[in-house]
Amino acid sequence: MQALVTLNDPVYQDAAKALAKSSQAAHPSDLPAAIRGMFRAVTSGQASSSDIADLLALHTDSLDAYTKDAPLLAATGLPAPEAAALATVASVILNLDSALTK
Repeated sequence: MQALVTLNDPVYQDAAKALAKSSQAAHPSDLPAAIRGMFRAVTSGQASSSDIADLLALHTDSLDAYTKDAPLLAATGLPAPEAAALATVASVILNLDSALTK
């Protein structure tokens, strides 16, 4: 039940967008570093290489979906597929057990 709240609550969506924007600004050309930074900021821990690989795969899938589906991108309120994909990754990080039980 907690996952439904954190994935759909507008406050969590806004937090994910802000986290993604901040991380992208800190690491504009290094996606793995941006994801590691978000993970560390949210969980206060280091992401494993498996975690990073999973989150990079999610980013790739999300980027593909947002690039191909303009209405889906528009629903995010974000200007670019890259921003929406990174916000999706941030949302997942915010929904991790290690984030919610910190």
